[in-house]
Amino acid sequence: MPTSCTGSSVIKDVESKAQFRAPGGTTISVEIVRTEELKTLGLSGRKSETFSDLQAMLFWYDESGPRRFWMPDTYFDLDIFFLDHDWVVLDVDRNVPHYIGRSHPESIPTTRTVYAQYVLEMKATSEWSKKISPGTKLEWISEPKSAKPLGR
Repeated sequence: MPTSCTGSSVIKDVESKAQFRAPGGTTISVEIVRTEELKTLGLSGRKSETFSDLQAMLFWYDESGPRRFWMPDTYFDLDIFFLDHDWVVLDVDRNVPHYIGRSHPESIPTTRTVYAQYVLEMKATSEWSKKISPGTKLEWISEPKSAKPLGR
């Protein structure tokens, strides 16, 4: 089964926050989730009005691996970015459809599987999301807190 967005309640406390500069100079606020529980919950249950076009959610993994996400209980379409260990965008799955509920799992939209270390989600309606493409390196304004240094 794919990772992410499988919970039924809204994340009230993320593990940490950071900011990166989107292409064009706009600051994006990033909620970082590291635990399996928060990764499983993802953006499930989050209403569109509580997650702006200048926000993102980063799914933090300690190692690279195959990543595939699905979208139950989501209320807005997403652009999903797969990143390497140096914060470079490897692949983008755009306009992944939202899916309210989970009663028909076979109908829940999923991303393709991509080998990546991190996964970043932004609203598909964000004009800033559209400026991020494969090869873009995230420029951190305030770095994510980690036991490891950024990159390798």
